[in-house]
Amino acid sequence: MAMSTRRGLQAAAAAAGAALLVSTGPASAATGAVQASATVVQANDAFIFVNAAAGERNRIFINPSGSTVTVIDTGASTSAGVGCTPNSDGSVSCPAGTRTILVVAGDQQDTIAQRTGLRASLDAGPGNDTVYAQDATGRQSIAGGEGRDTLLSGSGADVLVGGPGVDLLSGGAGNDILDNVDQAPGDSAQGGDGSDSCTSDSGDQELGCES
Repeated sequence: MAMSTRRGLQAAAAAAGAALLVSTGPASAATGAVQASATVVQANDAFIFVNAAAGERNRIFINPSGSTVTVIDTGASTSAGVGCTPNSDGSVSCPAGTRTILVVAGDQQDTIAQRTGLRASLDAGPGNDTVYAQDATGRQSIAGGEGRDTLLSGSGADVLVGGPGVDLLSGGAGNDILDNVDQAPGDSAQGGDGSDSCTSDSGDQELGCES
């Protein structure tokens, strides 16, 4: 189950990202040249895609703003791609609707804070990362990747996958799936409220897990 959960998250992110690029085309076609180090934010009818550049310690904040979603990376510049609009404060706005948010933070020590009610797939990537999604109400699928990660989710039926490294997973409210299998001890899973399913290795800690 652990391996299928992890592969499912990776496959979903890859497929959705490919679909977005096909449907919108390169970001530069609509907004001009994009800086190589920028975090690019694009949208189509189904997704809001946030793609960070390699080599940056990203601090990505995703907030609700009326009928739109506002994204800013305070650790790097933020560029608006197709379907989104740049703002004077350096953030980018995209229409919310019923879209799913897809974030790929890449390498380095990254922070992602997802505070909207939309479904989201958040891939922190390699590095010692922190993902804050306690205020999110839609279903969150969160992957920590390699490194020492802290993944915190909200009230939805969420899926959290720690990956290699000593990780802390906290499911919050909702019926969550927490996966800390990495063939090494030291991880912690906190199920929180709801009926939660936790998978871990010998030497890991589980609290508030019903199965």
